[in-house]
Amino acid sequence: MEDAGSGIPLDRLPIATLKQGYSTAGTAGQGWFLILFFVDEAYLRTGPGGTQVVLERERVSRAKPVPFALGVGGDIAAASTAA
Repeated sequence: MEDAGSGIPLDRLPIATLKQGYSTAGTAGQGWFLILFFVDEAYLRTGPGGTQVVLERERVSRAKPVPFALGVGGDIAAASTAA
């Protein structure tokens, strides 16, 4: 997928891709978090001409790791650990 917007400023790239709930558009800010949760690899290229995102996912399901923010007291609500 790609767009022709102004791109993500380099100084905002870490927060735009790693902080759940971050948004410059007044949205819920869940897009990048959901992308990382559901795919195996995500590649982002951004600049003044827009942003391109390439997503890769294996056909075989595998267990997902616990989001990093859970381990460091981040923004994500605690996930259920019941088996």
